[in-house]
Amino acid sequence: MTRLRGEIPTAEALGRMLQQGRLVRGLSQRELADQLGIGQKWVWEMEGGKPGICTERLFQMLRATGVHLYAEIDVPDDVEQPAERPPAEQPAEPPPAEPPAERPPAEQPEPSARPTRG
Repeated sequence: MTRLRGEIPTAEALGRMLQQGRLVRGLSQRELADQLGIGQKWVWEMEGGKPGICTERLFQMLRATGVHLYAEIDVPDDVEQPAERPPAEQPAEPPPAEPPAERPPAEQPEPSARPTRG
């Protein structure tokens, strides 16, 4: 099993890592939401790095204390490795069947949030 590792300095970076983990497992947002017993909108917002009071405070505390947060994605050997492409070229999730009223603007990922092989 291979692990992809990346630093998580922001909620957006966390969302990108969660999205990559979902994609490696071949799950759609709907399938993951069903598995977790939550709505697809919540998965979509989390992957998009939607600000929330808890995540905002968490990342403020991390910055203030000099603590670095990292995440690793387990990639089974029988799963094709994601191509090492610039984050801007990563495939986008198809829009939900009933899109939310507002969609957050697309942001360019930070280089430190890109998963690396570990």
